[in-house]
Amino acid sequence: MTPAPKTKKPDSFAEQFGELEEITKWFESGDVSIEDALGKFERGLKIAEDLQTYLHSVEQRVIDMKKKFNV
Repeated sequence: MTPAPKTKKPDSFAEQFGELEEITKWFESGDVSIEDALGKFERGLKIAEDLQTYLHSVEQRVIDMKKKFNV
């Protein structure tokens, strides 16, 4: 029997934000190739989208809690 494949745990907010900062620093270094830049830019956009989605869900949870507790 083959073991079930392990699912990769999504990166935490802090890990994703850190990766986005590293991509930004890489671009700021000025020593970039167009091929590498395209891949990193695409990855950066994906991370930014994921972070924005997460922050929106957190904001909605706070709104819901405030309604629940009449705050």
